[in-house]
Amino acid sequence: MPEYIVHGEDIMVKFTALESAKVTNGVTEKVTEKQDEVEQKILDILRKIPDMTYVGLSGKLNVSRKTVSQKIKQLKEKGVIVRVGSDKKGHWEVTDFDK
Repeated sequence: MPEYIVHGEDIMVKFTALESAKVTNGVTEKVTEKQDEVEQKILDILRKIPDMTYVGLSGKLNVSRKTVSQKIKQLKEKGVIVRVGSDKKGHWEVTDFDK
């Protein structure tokens, strides 16, 4: 049932979705799976090509550079990858913590 709220000369109608109409149950799992899939693909590429750039990763994975940047940040925070050397001349090392 809609709820009608009158405030001065304004009328607001509030609708509440039925439990059976909510679609969040399977959506969250699929989004999480996709995120994990992107992270795993990044790790696979960095194992083969440790000096791969963010732009190179975004091209290979068909995702934005920002997505790659966020995923790399998450992987670094988890201790799964480490940057060795400078940003320009360095390379990535994948640890065994991702297994």
